[in-house]
Amino acid sequence: MLRSRQPAEEVFVTLGSGLIGQPDSVAGPGETLRLLSNVSTPPNARLAVWIFNQPEAEPVGEASEWLIFSRDNWLLPALGTVTLNAAHVEPADILRGSLADGQLRTAPLELPPPPLIPTPPASASLVAGQTALFTVDPEGTGPFTFQWFRNGQPIAGATESSHRIPFVSPGQAGAYTVEVSGPGGTTISEAATLAVSPAAELINLSSRGQNLLGSEIMIAGFVLGGSEVRSVLLTGKGPSLADFNLTGLLPDPTLILFDQNGQEIARNTRWEEGPDSDLIDDSGFAPNRETEATLLATIEPNRPYTVHLRNLGNETGIGLVELFDLDRIAGVSGNSRLINLSIRGKVEGGSKIMIAGFVIDHVGGPRRLLIRGGGPSMAAFGVANPLPDPVLSVWNADRERIDLNEYWRDHPEAELIESTGFAPGDDLEAALLITLEPGAYTVQLRDSENRPGIGRIELFTLP
Repeated sequence: MLRSRQPAEEVFVTLGSGLIGQPDSVAGPGETLRLLSNVSTPPNARLAVWIFNQPEAEPVGEASEWLIFSRDNWLLPALGTVTLNAAHVEPADILRGSLADGQLRTAPLELPPPPLIPTPPASASLVAGQTALFTVDPEGTGPFTFQWFRNGQPIAGATESSHRIPFVSPGQAGAYTVEVSGPGGTTISEAATLAVSPAAELINLSSRGQNLLGSEIMIAGFVLGGSEVRSVLLTGKGPSLADFNLTGLLPDPTLILFDQNGQEIARNTRWEEGPDSDLIDDSGFAPNRETEATLLATIEPNRPYTVHLRNLGNETGIGLVELFDLDRIAGVSGNSRLINLSIRGKVEGGSKIMIAGFVIDHVGGPRRLLIRGGGPSMAAFGVANPLPDPVLSVWNADRERIDLNEYWRDHPEAELIESTGFAPGDDLEAALLITLEPGAYTVQLRDSENRPGIGRIELFTLP
């Protein structure tokens, strides 16, 4: 039976199975309703609170419109239906609701069962650089909300039924779970284990191309990632390329190494006359012509270096620059590795296209690389004759073409390329996002119509 009360008075209702059959509890305008819990509260019971305009009126709103609250202070609306979830109420808790207008009566209501996760997220064992994907498809009464966790800690922004990790790294390994919440409560999935093994590293880079004068000399760049110094060997070749039936070769190559400030560190013209000739000879990578150049250098991590290849007498021709990570080749342990390699030079047609070669170490799993073919964007850096329309292709050791691209935005993984932060600076340039097994590969760069220009090949190892 409905009763009116003075605004200053309060109504107390005890949650629990004993509420069934009790008289209606009523609060008038401006009054406060307190709901006190006790230990007899059924674990799946819910208290429905209906607000009336008039005495003896029917509840306003359908059950699908009821709101579920957790423990806190709540302001009840003047009209409509709200529910207070007794499953979140602890003994001695006080739940307060302030009524703006109308009258209030209470009655118990059953909760639906919590969400069911019939298939938990699947565990995965991946190599660094691959993509991890965890997903669930809950059953039961929705709508559902999701929160993913790694090792028990919530993952910011991971609030969908699937959690995707592109370019996964060893630091992201762990146990992944998802918390699925619905009107009937919350369910936590079984844990999926993510194991991430290191990818194989780059141990060798080489580039063959036209070596002219001025801004058209061949320039190689590289960056070492990690925290430890490493020993690298650089070679500059020309005459020995005759062994591969090439003509028009650079007759007397000179190598010059520069630091990130453009300061010259070292140079060499004839490798046997250098201070490290014995060590270079012992490495097994010494040139087989005395007129070719080498440099043995200790490289600091996280600093860009450049190498210029030119001819001692300013003569022109086809030349070859090579870089070897001697420490990694020799099996020296450490966390430093080659993470960025680039070649810039003159690109023409036929045998005068730009060719870069690289070797992925046999230690480790497949390596994920972003390879760029540049031209038009170099105009912003003062290059007068950039390659107009670069075309990029990757070939394996059996001379089989693995992939090809002309316009990077046409690549099927263009969005992923952009997400790496290393997308080309011009839509006319080329890019490939590719996963390669250990072995030797070559990259070719040419113009779509064999027009000449300054081009650039860049390799980025992805984590």
